[in-house]
Amino acid sequence: MSSAGSSADLLLTLMGYLPGLVHAIWIIARR
Repeated sequence: MSSAGSSADLLLTLMGYLPGLVHAIWIIARR
C-alpha cells in the first residue's frame, strides 16, 4: 500500500510540475 501511495504522490507531483515547466519554457521561447 505504501508503494501505491508514494506512486500516487509522485504522479500528482508530476501533474503539477510538468505543466509549470512547459509553461515556463513556452514563455521563454515566445520572447
